[in-house]
Amino acid sequence: MSPENFRIPRRNGKRKKTETDLSFADTLRVMLEDLKSKLRTAYIEKVKGECVFCKMIEEENQKIIYQNDLIAVFPPLKSGALKEGHLLVVPRKHSEDIFEMEGSEAEEYFGQIKDIADKLKEKSRYSGVNILSANGKEAQQSIRHMHTHLILRENDDGYDMWPKTDYKGQSFKEVNKELSNLIKD
Repeated sequence: MSPENFRIPRRNGKRKKTETDLSFADTLRVMLEDLKSKLRTAYIEKVKGECVFCKMIEEENQKIIYQNDLIAVFPPLKSGALKEGHLLVVPRKHSEDIFEMEGSEAEEYFGQIKDIADKLKEKSRYSGVNILSANGKEAQQSIRHMHTHLILRENDDGYDMWPKTDYKGQSFKEVNKELSNLIKD
């Protein structure tokens, strides 16, 4: 956010609320929630001395709503849930992120996610799904065990997954060309 967004508009010496204020308040709320989540995760992993997801799987935690030889499915901790119908799909074998997974493991894992999404769409009131996986610190991965968020969606559920941004990238063409060349090589 640029510095001019932090100015507080005034009218006759009194503070005037603007859309920028709301955007700043929303941004601050998201930042605080993210910090709270990271601190909670760090505390849990420090106290347990091991991966919290591995521990849940090992202990067959009662939060697990489905599991098989490859994956476990459970809702996030209450404070980490984005909305009703938010699930985590976690591979039973520990890999920190997608970069540590073997190609065949990733294929099986994402195949399981597809199967779950298909079943839930077919058998429930949910008609859509957002699928999100953060991989690496820079991508805001909070727990260092590969996991994927499934956020189940209903028609007109009022939930907006996409962050508001005023980003106006000037170099999409150049960056996309560079990325295309990197993928081809």
